[in-house]
Amino acid sequence: MPRDIPAEALEVYLYNNAITSIPARVFSHLTQCTLLNLQINQISSLHKDAFAGMRILQFLSLDHNKISIIHPLTFSYLLECQFLFLDFNAITSLPGGVFANLAKCTFLGLSENQISFLDKHIFDGMKSLTTLWLNGNQISRFEEGIFNPLVSQKYSSAP
Repeated sequence: MPRDIPAEALEVYLYNNAITSIPARVFSHLTQCTLLNLQINQISSLHKDAFAGMRILQFLSLDHNKISIIHPLTFSYLLECQFLFLDFNAITSLPGGVFANLAKCTFLGLSENQISFLDKHIFDGMKSLTTLWLNGNQISRFEEGIFNPLVSQKYSSAP
């Protein structure tokens, strides 16, 4: 993981590399960054504080990696995040509240994972979500009320 990315960087593209993990606070100096693209790597490990300090990040792409487990606090620093791509990973389940601080998130991509169950509180706090991709998973049923926190209208079974 490069540690010498200039602090003034507004957009960081690290896609299509061989990154395997995102350590704690590795991007904490990127306080002005609004876009972080980490897609198409070999990421299997995300530290819960990986995105600490990225206060104004709006776009985070982690799709096409090998992520299977996400700590409940991993995205808690991303208060301005509007687009979160987690598609094409190996995610089997997500802890309740993992997206709780993503009140401004309008797009959440979770397609083509191995998700079989979603906690009833998975979408709590996602007041702005308008597009949700869940296609290509192994979900057989949804708990009653799981979508109640969402005030948006558009949900897709295909990207």
